[in-house]
Amino acid sequence: MKRTIKFLCALSAGHEDSYRLADDMEKQYEFSLYDSLALTSDPTRPKLLAGLKIYTTPKTTPKPAEMKELVEAAGGQFLANEPVDTDNKEGVVVIGCKEDIKACQSLDAMGFQVMSSEFILTGILRQKLEYASHKLDFPGPASVSPPPVLAPGPSAPSRTKRKLRKSSAL
Repeated sequence: MKRTIKFLCALSAGHEDSYRLADDMEKQYEFSLYDSLALTSDPTRPKLLAGLKIYTTPKTTPKPAEMKELVEAAGGQFLANEPVDTDNKEGVVVIGCKEDIKACQSLDAMGFQVMSSEFILTGILRQKLEYASHKLDFPGPASVSPPPVLAPGPSAPSRTKRKLRKSSAL
């Protein structure tokens, strides 16, 4: 079993065919397909992403078009454009990646929750949203330290030291 877009959309839909499938993927992602299907099939339970608005940065994997399918299948609203209204950030989750670090830092600084794509992918498998496990932390400009200045080691003296040694020998 693979964690494909179609599989995750079908899991979100909650259609169960009265058979129990066991797979190594259940161990890898720490979930039970049977339990997840039972949760998605429960008509009294809201869909996993109900009430959430999800925006994905451009370089996120899966691609934004595929994430849109997943988000909508799981009951969420997909935002095609980057959120800018900081007064209305309740229920907005940004899915980002390190390749989009500048956008993620900016959105994080505005107070939006920035998560990895695993927030959606693993969340759908487990039918449970784990904010703490998938939060992306990007250092802001103030917390970035300059690179350390390295002094030459004993095996590679600098030219300045050699010149000083030669001139002191005169």
